[in-house]
Amino acid sequence: MLKNLLPIVADLVASAVVLLPLLLIGLQTARYWRGEAYRSGQKWAIILFGLYLLAVCSVVGIPSVKYLRLDFSLNLLPLLDITDNPPGYIMNTILNIILFVPLGVFLPAIWPQYRSLSRVAAAGLAFSLSIELFQLFNWRLTDVDDLLTNTLGAVLGFYLFRLVYMFVTKRPPAAMEPGGSKEAWLLWAACLLITIFVYPFLPESLRNWFLYTPFWQ
Repeated sequence: MLKNLLPIVADLVASAVVLLPLLLIGLQTARYWRGEAYRSGQKWAIILFGLYLLAVCSVVGIPSVKYLRLDFSLNLLPLLDITDNPPGYIMNTILNIILFVPLGVFLPAIWPQYRSLSRVAAAGLAFSLSIELFQLFNWRLTDVDDLLTNTLGAVLGFYLFRLVYMFVTKRPPAAMEPGGSKEAWLLWAACLLITIFVYPFLPESLRNWFLYTPFWQ
């Protein structure tokens, strides 16, 4: 299992070399364009969220500029593939749900504007839709089932956050008015740009240093 995760972690390590300095600069200057500085806990959560988004880019196969190609492999009918391979379909469904659970946790934990089920569900759907659109440019299937399961994962993550929040504070999280939560989308855009336009031109040694270290051999 660990061996299967190594390529993803290697991609993450290489891409993080670019993302982390940008994040640190952005967090340091946040008070000038946000009006207030992030608290220390928020800064660490944003850094972890950025690393999570980079990992998602690797897992779902966001294509790099070197390998972009149109591939209109579409499935717009829910549950269409369940009869072909039920065990594989169920496993893929579970993995898609798990992949987006952290999104449903990070968003309300970092930005109070997302402490609403409808906003987290809408964000989960929008994040998933952007991934499916990018998959029109690689070999992966753009599937309506992925939209549904990813959104469900974000919703489950929201309830997990809510449960932990109520356990710690003894009160339900209160949602703020919409607005002022563009940072999540800017971070997602940065991760996409790094994956598409920067990662393919990074030195191979950045990835191979982790992937082929003797520790894993």
